Amino acid sequence: MIPKSWMVEKRRWRNTNKVVLSIKLSSKLNIKRIVNAIQRNRIPHRNYGIWVSLVTESYHDGVTVPLWICDLHQQIGGKIDFSVTLV
Repeated sequence: MIPKSWMVEKRRWRNTNKVVLSIKLSSKLNIKRIVNAIQRNRIPHRNYGIWVSLVTESYHDGVTVPLWICDLHQQIGGKIDFSVTLV
């Protein structure tokens, strides 16, 4: 079971029984708990990922993914998605 305190959003995926769960990651989270939750629930790699969001006022900008995110991805696999929003 994934702790409710981790959840930012939980909703149904379109009109299916699948659930979308959003967790705001931080370096303070116990990464092993995330890894264990994914393994215990037998979630296929194709069904989850890490979402990196950049909000910027500049047309030319970039994002550096922290090392702990790279370590998490190395342990859990899945996709890495990027979102860029120009404000």
